[in-house]
Formats: sequence, C-alpha cells, structure tokens
Amino acid sequence: MEDRIVSLLCRQVNKIILLILNMECFGYIIGSSQKIIMKIII
Repeated sequence: MEDRIVSLLCRQVNKIILLILNMECFGYIIGSSQKIIMKIII
C-alpha cells in the first residue's frame, strides 16, 4: 500500500517539475523573441 502512495507522489512531483521546466523554457522563448522584436523596431 505504501509503495503505491510513494509512486503516485513521485509521479505528481515529476509532473510538477516538468510543468515548471516547460514554463521556464516558454518564458525564456517569449522574453528573447520580445528582445529581438524590440531590436528590429528600434
């Protein structure tokens, strides 16, 4: 029973970590594309 709970917890933690990493990458892409657009405009 405990093993199942632990594996479920691990899976949830992995999902959260992946989500955070994806958001970091997405934010970085958006930020750098905004900088490039600013350089083109200015």
